[in-house]
Amino acid sequence: MVINKNIAIRAIEKNDLPLLHTWRNNQNLRRYFREYREMSMQQKELWYDNMIFDKNFEMFLIVDLQNNNSPVGATGFTYIDWVNRNCDLHFYIGKNGEWID
Repeated sequence: MVINKNIAIRAIEKNDLPLLHTWRNNQNLRRYFREYREMSMQQKELWYDNMIFDKNFEMFLIVDLQNNNSPVGATGFTYIDWVNRNCDLHFYIGKNGEWID
C-alpha cells in the first residue's frame, strides 16, 4: 500500500526476519519498546508464525519507494479489539538508526 510518493507499507515476509531481528535487538530502539528484552532469532520466527495467523495483529514493513523499496522500519496494529474498535499502534524506523537521538 503506497502512503505517498516516498514511502509505502507491505506485508512482512519470512525473509525480512533477519533484518527485523537486528532492528528489534538494537539497544537504541529497544529502550522504547514495550518488550525490553533481547529476542532470539527463534523467538522472532515464532512471533512471525503466530502473528500472521492472528486476526488481532496486523504488522507491516515500511519501505522507501525512492530507494528500490528498501526497508526502513516497521509498523502495525496489535491487540486489536474488533468489538470495542481499539488497538495499540506501533511503528519504528530501524534503518541506520535514523531519527534516533
